[in-house]
Amino acid sequence: MTFKNKVFNFLLLNLLLTFSSFIISQELEPCNIVSSFSSNHGGIFSTEEIPNKEFDTLLKKEYKLSKEFEIQFFQNSDEAEKLLVSQYPEVFQNTNNGYDFRTIDNDTLSARNIKGVGTYDRRVTTYKFKGRLKNYIIISWMAYEDWGHLIVDIKNNFTYNFPGQPKFISHNRVYAHTNYYGATTMKFANLETGKDLTVNYHNTRVLKVIELPNENIVFKLKRDDCDFSINKKFELFQL
Repeated sequence: MTFKNKVFNFLLLNLLLTFSSFIISQELEPCNIVSSFSSNHGGIFSTEEIPNKEFDTLLKKEYKLSKEFEIQFFQNSDEAEKLLVSQYPEVFQNTNNGYDFRTIDNDTLSARNIKGVGTYDRRVTTYKFKGRLKNYIIISWMAYEDWGHLIVDIKNNFTYNFPGQPKFISHNRVYAHTNYYGATTMKFANLETGKDLTVNYHNTRVLKVIELPNENIVFKLKRDDCDFSINKKFELFQL
């Protein structure tokens, strides 16, 4: 066997070994969805995977939440802000181009309008008064590579932060979700007890949401980097 043939056989063997290792690694690490959970104040919940057939059956029923849980959106953010400041000065105290709010854990959440120099100035932050549902005021906020919504309870003077636009599924239960640079974040909360649940799904986006009449929620999730989706049902027992 010539030296060239030996080199060729050596390279071919290494190529086959590399390809075999790739196949084995793909089998050991299937395309699945990785999640992480966190909860405050002892929220109890369960989550389960449901088959596509069950998901499609639920989807066809076209469940709709009661209109009493629909947020009434403001037509003009500035006018709504002025009115609320005049009506609830103890809640909306404008300092340093915005507001500081208190959480149920006595932490601080802020909404600020800070102008910067240029589009990509990391100091830039903005907020808008978005809407209202009974004693809850919704404020959207945006900062450098970050965003969310605040729900200000003008009755108890507590404020909650959500990753996306919140939706009420009862008079005190709220959920929201957003996609943050390829990762999906969901938050469920009880605005009266302060119990909440935050779920992160990595490299995943929400395709569809079904809000069930019993305050449970079903999400269809899909991995962005492979052809894999899953249906997750959340049952919020003590939240």
